[in-house]
Amino acid sequence: MKIRTELAAVEFETQDIVQIAMRINGEAGSIHAWIFLKQNGFRDDEIMNLLRHTPSLRVVH
Repeated sequence: MKIRTELAAVEFETQDIVQIAMRINGEAGSIHAWIFLKQNGFRDDEIMNLLRHTPSLRVVH
C-alpha cells in the first residue's frame, strides 16, 4: 500500500487532485484524509508530503 501512495505522490505534478485521490483510495480512509486536509487549508504539496510519509493516514470521523 505504501508504494502506491508514494507513486501517486511522485506523479503529483502530472495529475489533478481527483485522479490522485482515486489512486490513493486503495488505502482505506486516505481519500477522506486528503479531502479533510484540503478543506482545512492544507496546500496540495503539504498533503502530498503527508501521504508520502504516512503509510496509512486516517481521519477519525
